[in-house]
Amino acid sequence: MDMMLLDPKLSKIIEQIISNIILEEICTKNPGPLHTAWDFIANGSQLRALGFESLNECITSLSKAITTLSANKDKDDGGPHRLLLAEAYGLRALCNHEAEPTK
Repeated sequence: MDMMLLDPKLSKIIEQIISNIILEEICTKNPGPLHTAWDFIANGSQLRALGFESLNECITSLSKAITTLSANKDKDDGGPHRLLLAEAYGLRALCNHEAEPTK
């Protein structure tokens, strides 16, 4: 039987733990700024899926993606770099608004 059916919350927590382990492993091997930023964005999206209690961690992950991309923007030829940067800024803005709707 699928674990998601038995306990969806536990399944998401375990998925997040595994993702964090994989993310740490990838980041330590220095795959490049685009790949690292993409991993931070994916991690932020997974954190957001966990619900309101994970919003601050989601914002932190998206901020790391923005920092990674911004630090390497001079080395980029455009294209994917700009798309990832726009995606990270947009997702972070949505999470910030959800965390503090009055701002």
